[in-house]
Amino acid sequence: MSLGYGDEMADEMVELVRKIMDRVYDDYSRVNSRYEHFLEAEKSIGCSNEIEKYLAENCESRRDVKFEILGWWKANSDRYQALSKMARDVLTIPVSMVASE
Repeated sequence: MSLGYGDEMADEMVELVRKIMDRVYDDYSRVNSRYEHFLEAEKSIGCSNEIEKYLAENCESRRDVKFEILGWWKANSDRYQALSKMARDVLTIPVSMVASE
């Protein structure tokens, strides 16, 4: 059975995920004062936070079926300090811990 979402429902879901990511991001970004200095430098370039920078980046390599998500986050952890910590925490959750439907 396929769950088909219309454009309106998809937009609502995207907005919900973005709000959750923003809240989680705020928690992670407070941890590192050095990161705050980095973020101030990024603001002067035009990115308000790592989420905006990440979403604005065009990464065609992420669509490759051989793409290694954990390796990518490890390689880019200096560019996305808080997001890489979020990715590490979320992506390393064992599958058995995820609720089944």
